[in-house]
Amino acid sequence: MSEGRTRHQISRWLILLSATVLFLAVLFLLPEGIGWPARSTIAIMVYALVLWAFAPIPIGLTAVFVLVLLLLLKPVDIETIFSGFASPAIFLIIGGMMMAIGVNHTLLIRRMTYSLLAVMGKSAKGFLSY
Repeated sequence: MSEGRTRHQISRWLILLSATVLFLAVLFLLPEGIGWPARSTIAIMVYALVLWAFAPIPIGLTAVFVLVLLLLLKPVDIETIFSGFASPAIFLIIGGMMMAIGVNHTLLIRRMTYSLLAVMGKSAKGFLSY
């Protein structure tokens, strides 16, 4: 059991190391005609794609790595980096997900379901007629 776990951890570290080497190779070995903003953005994108595809670390942590790399390498200004977080639609989606999780973890979902069934009837015909 521990041997399989050790192999899995080694493969995760190898994927992470390979992604980092690929990131550095893309960052420093692209032709000189490509400017720094494009070069660093391409390298960050390749790094994120490899990490998302093979998932050696959780996807949320990969997203944090992308943000940190964007802040450190500065391919664009900070306002552009964080502009996706300022959208009201993002907060609407996050709020909806938080409410859904709260409803599912309490007995409120059962009450809502029973109330809907009481109003709409207990058969599929009564449910579909609304």
